[in-house]
Amino acid sequence: MEESQGPTQCECPAHILDLLSPTTSEHALEWRSRCRARLRHLAAVTPGARVRFELDYLTPEGPCRTFEAVDPAEGHFRGPKETVYRLTGWRREPFEVLPAGAAS
Repeated sequence: MEESQGPTQCECPAHILDLLSPTTSEHALEWRSRCRARLRHLAAVTPGARVRFELDYLTPEGPCRTFEAVDPAEGHFRGPKETVYRLTGWRREPFEVLPAGAAS
């Protein structure tokens, strides 16, 4: 499959997107736009950011959706009781970055 065929996955890294040649394909342009939007969304998860996932992660503390990013590049997030977890695959999960001071 190539981009003009309208792939549904939008996980292309920026360094690959930057190599693509110009196109007029609507499917390709829409896919590139979705990939860039995903990259911007991921970039908002910086150390200290509070992130709420759509689904619970099961932790020893119980189910949890809201974490504080400690080292998002490594998948390290702090739970509500200060325990740091490594959330593998977090980039593929639906989430929102909470504004500072927002309730969990």
